[in-house]
Amino acid sequence: MQTKNVYDISYNIARFLGSTFKKAEKSINRIVPAPKKPEAAVKKAAPVEPKPVETKPVKQKSLLSLYEQPLLTKIVKTLFVPPVPVRKDAQTQVKATLKQERPVETHPEAPAAKPVKPALREVGSIGVSFGDRAEQVQAEIFFKDLQSPSRKVRMMAISQLKGLAPGTVVKMMEKLLQSEDDALKIMEKLNVLAALGSAAGIPKQLFRNYMERHSGGVKLAALRAISKYRDEESFQIIAEAMKDKDPETRRQALNCLCWSYKERCMPLTLRALHDGDSKVRKAACQITATLKAKQAVSGLISLLSDTDKEVEAAAALALKKITDEDFGFKANGSERDKTDAIEGWRYWWRENQTKFLK
Repeated sequence: MQTKNVYDISYNIARFLGSTFKKAEKSINRIVPAPKKPEAAVKKAAPVEPKPVETKPVKQKSLLSLYEQPLLTKIVKTLFVPPVPVRKDAQTQVKATLKQERPVETHPEAPAAKPVKPALREVGSIGVSFGDRAEQVQAEIFFKDLQSPSRKVRMMAISQLKGLAPGTVVKMMEKLLQSEDDALKIMEKLNVLAALGSAAGIPKQLFRNYMERHSGGVKLAALRAISKYRDEESFQIIAEAMKDKDPETRRQALNCLCWSYKERCMPLTLRALHDGDSKVRKAACQITATLKAKQAVSGLISLLSDTDKEVEAAAALALKKITDEDFGFKANGSERDKTDAIEGWRYWWRENQTKFLK
């Protein structure tokens, strides 16, 4: 039987232990008698008359009083309460705690050690100094991956460049651009630099050089990078691009002006409504609809008779967004229906032009 508390022992067991203890005590007294006192020390005592003994009612000892005997309690605990085992991990923890609590011997004569600064390291051919070995290893890996023929590997490296300092990224991109001939790779690196912008101290002339010396996607990437500066010089550069011979350059320049300068691009947008390229005219219609330019209504009505179906549809949608009017114009409708709708727009404009532009 196992118990955690002595008071949980039943009454019968307590009686058994009590009787066993008394029998053992009597047996010990018979085997080992008590020592006798010397005869000289024994004095004859005068006879004492017996006094009447007062009888008091004997109280029944409770089970609790039986347990309170020290020797019995010790016996019961020894028999019924097993020792608690000590776990190995607890012993290890105690030893570690004692080891920490030991006083550390100090030598006041010895000078305190100064922290050692890590030596500056060079990253291959980039020429960038680092004080952190981990950053150096990262930069070396990215620099190698950015030269990979696999676009997937290059894109993965570009997505991880945010873990490096902006100055390091700029130097890496400039170093790679110096020996790069592939147009796609040049565009990728220009886009990385454009994302950093003026905050990283990238000179605007870097993008302008690529805009003037290259064509196609490289030129457009440089144009978009310049538009992110959003200053007066950038506005003038992009506005000058609206005169470019390449229609895609003009279209991208118009979009950049709208994204970066909003209403300020409206004079150039109104002029682009009559551009010689249908994609430029369509982009101009979409911009007027986005900005809800009332001054573009007249030009949009004239584009309802454009030679390109997409331009007609874009002009009709822009008119509806700007004026909240609809005369049922459909670019894919019959010529008669289109003519009637155009006449409806022209008549409405003659009657409402003055008050609409106020």
